[in-house]
This record gives sequence, C-alpha cells and structure tokens, in this order.
Amino acid sequence: MKGWALLSVIVVDLVLAQVFLARGQAEINPGVAFSLGLPKAMAFFALLGCVGLYLLSQGREKIALFMVVIGGAGNMLMRVIWGGVVDYLPFFGGIVNNLSDYMIVGGVLAAIFDRISSWKLK
Repeated sequence: MKGWALLSVIVVDLVLAQVFLARGQAEINPGVAFSLGLPKAMAFFALLGCVGLYLLSQGREKIALFMVVIGGAGNMLMRVIWGGVVDYLPFFGGIVNNLSDYMIVGGVLAAIFDRISSWKLK
C-alpha cells in the first residue's frame, strides 16, 4: 500500500504542474540538477543507478531510495512531456521546485539519517 501512495505522488505532481503552467505560475527548467546545463542523459543514468541501488537495498534504506526513484521518475516524465522539469513551488522566495524535487531531497535526507543512526548502533 505504501508503494502506491508514493507512486501517486507522480500523478499529483504532473497534475499540479499542468495546473500551474495553465495559470502561468510555473516555469519549465530545461537543466538537470539545480538548473545546471548538464547532459540530460546524466539524469537518466542517475535514475537507473538509483533503481539499481533500490533493488539491492533493504529496510529503511529501501524506502529512502524508493522516494528518490519516484522523484526522479516524476522529473523524467516531465522532461518527456514538457521538454524540461516544471517548477511551481517557491521555496523561501528564490528557489522554485516541484513535488518530485522534494521527494528526491526527502529520500536523500532519509538515507543519510538511516546511515547515521546505523553508525551509532555499531
């Protein structure tokens, strides 16, 4: 059930992107990470790497990596549909992101905290 809830984030993100684009309150970011002009293939291979790590992981780390994969997949779908990632959620005025970006950041933070907590247990 949790997997379906996380997968629904992609659908919600795509719907919100369309709504904000229609209102003129979103921007299409053709860059990869942090608007850098990196090759788009890098995003694809990074997503494949995360999928591989997800398949090899277990426990809380698997959940964290699933969040990263879902966020990456959402952004990849936006690239296919709109030619770039649609950013519509302003963060402290200057930075604009989308729901998939927050899934990626949340997954990375969860993986870091999982690692830190496992160090303390040893």
